[in-house]
Amino acid sequence: MKAKLQGFFHRLRTRLRRNKAIIPVITEPTPPQLGFQEPLLLEAPKMYYDETDIMSGNYRIHVGRWNVVGATKTALLIHGLSANHMCWKVMAEHLQQHGVNVVAVDLRGRGRSDKPRGDYGTKAHIPDMCAVIEQLGLNQPGREKPIVIGHSLGAAVGMVLAWKHPEYVGKLVLLDAGAPINPVNALKAYFTIRSSVQRLGTIYPSAEAYIERMKAIPMLQPWDSVIEDYVRYDLEDVGEGRVRSSVPPYVIEAEYNSIGSSLSIPTILKNNIFHPIKQIRKVIDSEILHFRYSELRMPVLAMGAGAFNLRPGDEILPPKALDFLKRHIPNCTTHTVEGANHYTLIFGKFPDRDKVLLDFIEA
Repeated sequence: MKAKLQGFFHRLRTRLRRNKAIIPVITEPTPPQLGFQEPLLLEAPKMYYDETDIMSGNYRIHVGRWNVVGATKTALLIHGLSANHMCWKVMAEHLQQHGVNVVAVDLRGRGRSDKPRGDYGTKAHIPDMCAVIEQLGLNQPGREKPIVIGHSLGAAVGMVLAWKHPEYVGKLVLLDAGAPINPVNALKAYFTIRSSVQRLGTIYPSAEAYIERMKAIPMLQPWDSVIEDYVRYDLEDVGEGRVRSSVPPYVIEAEYNSIGSSLSIPTILKNNIFHPIKQIRKVIDSEILHFRYSELRMPVLAMGAGAFNLRPGDEILPPKALDFLKRHIPNCTTHTVEGANHYTLIFGKFPDRDKVLLDFIEA
């Protein structure tokens, strides 16, 4: 009897293990989701700043980059005569915040780029810009052609780059330069530029002394931390606490010589009297003095500074000059930034400048 009972309970346990009863769990239905839904959070683009070098022939060209990971738009920024890439900080950070990669160069002879003696002018700078575009992959598949933005001399370099190498330039922006200047305005611009480069070659007892000298320049007002960072970047230590600008005077003289001119009026007179054929040849060969505006086929934005520099009438790209560009470039938009001079146009914060530029880039 005991063996039979044990056998019965063993069979019962086996059957229960094979056929477990499923007891339904009854719950109230989940009500439909109405009203506000929690948004899907997207990771913000990764942005950072760095600096690097590329080689153009035997010369090192230094660049600063305001990077946006994954961005397809890139702006190539080219500074003016005696500047460096740090002059673009305000505009570069604004473009970066709006999803545009920014690459800003130290032209040869400036900043931390090499400073060879020899040729300057567009014939030297254009190969450098092509090297920057190629070696940094700014023209690689999947990216839009660079938007080239140039200020002063940089505008001239950008124009020639766009004309000779349209395959590298999607859009062109000219900041306070690019139009022919009549002799009277050219003389005024000459003295404006001379006042800005008189510091070159002078040794100052300290960085603070150099900065105080720069603070006294009326065209750099109002002074702020952006301008000071730009000035400090330009400093070169010459020992015992003394400093000077890192731009050698021979670089600026060579820029002028490339178009048959000079920073020295006596030198201009001497060259034209004793070397007239050589001077005429330089003028004839200049890619800037005989620029073919009608051959610029990409969209162009030209912005002029509305305020004078040292005295009324010395504006470099006044309304008449902007009108010239609009009439001679097939697809050209123009704008005047009121309250900006030739230098604060890039150092300062001007909402209309930023809006016009972004609208142009995104069009």
